[in-house]
Amino acid sequence: MLQEGDAPCGNCGRQIPAGDKFCRNCGRPTKGSVIVARSATALPENVAAASAAAPRPRVQPTTLCASAYFCFIFSLIPFIPALSQITSIVLGIKGLKRISQSNGILRGKGFAVAGLVISTVTMLLLVVTVVPVLIVSFLKSK
Repeated sequence: MLQEGDAPCGNCGRQIPAGDKFCRNCGRPTKGSVIVARSATALPENVAAASAAAPRPRVQPTTLCASAYFCFIFSLIPFIPALSQITSIVLGIKGLKRISQSNGILRGKGFAVAGLVISTVTMLLLVVTVVPVLIVSFLKSK
């Protein structure tokens, strides 16, 4: 439903509440913080149909997701491997989730994926190499 002061986005056609500086659907900035009010009769009847049928343009990513970046950094830290790798995995999952929910505003998916892969492989190598050594040394001590 249209409310007083709402206007359709010039990019995707969704309604933008008065005072918003960006479209909540596609992220396109409005012309200033004030949107010109339009009456319901001034809008074409098929705005909803046109916006649903029109392909959604890709928004240029502008901000690097910090979680994705630190996921990659923590995956490369050799000190206290288990702690840094677990931290990297958590940050990578969080970063990928934030990037996918940002409608193209955040970038850094490559950092997150690389950090997740490096951390997972490191954790597997840690389990495969260190755990058997610990088990053997524990059994020899008895």
